[in-house]
Amino acid sequence: MYGDWLYDLAWFCFWQPWYPAWQRIDFRAEALRYYATIGLVVPHFEERLRCCQIHIGLAGLAYMAYAGNWNDLPATGRHTLEVAAG
Repeated sequence: MYGDWLYDLAWFCFWQPWYPAWQRIDFRAEALRYYATIGLVVPHFEERLRCCQIHIGLAGLAYMAYAGNWNDLPATGRHTLEVAAG
């Protein structure tokens, strides 16, 4: 696939609340720490990460509605709105 490489990081950040084993990992902070270590400047990091997470949330909502997964839909919608609000 082609696109913003921050999308992979955004995937972990967005779905983290659904995975208890990930609760103690700050994916965003770890990525920023690594980027600083290798001297990588990521233009518009926060905006791009948020945009990718919103896209992930909206795609998740569309799939859940299509699949009739009404149980997870509300929590995913709330989380998408929280991400969008920053």
